[in-house]
Amino acid sequence: MTTAVQPRRRTLQLNGFAVSRQMSNQPVKTTAARRSKGSSERLPLHATSLAGLMLLAGLLASCPALALDGRETPANDKAPLQALTFKDPAQAWRRYQEGTRAGGDASRSLDALRYAADGGEPMAQWKLGSLYAAGEGGLPRDELKAFQYFMQIIDNYDEDSSDQRRDAAIVASAFVSVGVYTLSGIPNSKVEANPDRAMELFYYAATRFRDANAQYNLARMYLDGNGVDKDVKQAARWLNLAADKEHKEARAVLGSMLFKGTEGVPRQRPLGLMYLTLAREAATSSKKDAWILDLETAAETVASEDDKAIAKRFLDNYTTRVAGNARAPMRFSPGSGPLAAAPVQASNSAAAQAGDAGVVPLRASNKPD
Repeated sequence: MTTAVQPRRRTLQLNGFAVSRQMSNQPVKTTAARRSKGSSERLPLHATSLAGLMLLAGLLASCPALALDGRETPANDKAPLQALTFKDPAQAWRRYQEGTRAGGDASRSLDALRYAADGGEPMAQWKLGSLYAAGEGGLPRDELKAFQYFMQIIDNYDEDSSDQRRDAAIVASAFVSVGVYTLSGIPNSKVEANPDRAMELFYYAATRFRDANAQYNLARMYLDGNGVDKDVKQAARWLNLAADKEHKEARAVLGSMLFKGTEGVPRQRPLGLMYLTLAREAATSSKKDAWILDLETAAETVASEDDKAIAKRFLDNYTTRVAGNARAPMRFSPGSGPLAAAPVQASNSAAAQAGDAGVVPLRASNKPD
């Protein structure tokens, strides 16, 4: 069903936490929960967007961005304010950046980061949440604390603010991160699994910010029938949008679907092979990308010479258009192209502003185009 959002301020009840945030009049879609007992093969689920995070890469140490919930910063996470001499949170954030670049006192840098985050600096909240989510920077892995810091970003979001528009990538990342944790919950906390809310959060980030990770996550939910009726054609449309933004996981999944042909998605082996090739070229040798390499290898092994020749022409054409700074979307079928364009231009993704995006795997129980 579709729930209309009230003008400007909307209160979001998320796993027991009331979150008040500014939003436009754009409807935010929710889907009735129909959990599927079985599940198909699980691929990585993204917790933050990648595209935009390159803008401020030099400002932050590399770290994966993940998710959060809760509105208060834990008492034991507060910096000793009386011991710090910062004019304001923005200055503390700059001190943190300067300290990490200079290789200074790590504990002092963390004090500055906490001061900035507790003072409402979105970039600091995102960074601190990311460190807790990954267990990096001298901090223990703590999903709940990460969730709380990311939730503060959503709580303070005002889309009419010029500063908030500047930080749109960080906000998009927070929505996606909260969505990931909300989808499966956080053990031993008040954050329970809520696929309906996760779908709403992903949908908002996918349309309002055109976030590729959110689009990919929506596709995963439709593919798996997780919290929504399984719909392969709808999944392919969201994958197509993310693939156009050079999202390697979306390209790998879409390429495999096209190469094999699935319900609602006609087989187009050369185009599928092109997407798989692009995904393989973007993949790393790390274990988390092994499934991408496996999919491409499997397709390459059985592809005919004609398939490979046509795929190479598609790839050459795509590469030429990208080199000429032209958008080069490759639609998988005239009858099942991407969803309608989102009404608002998306900002660069969060990892663009803060360093390195991250991928949160599904738990064992687990950009108008």
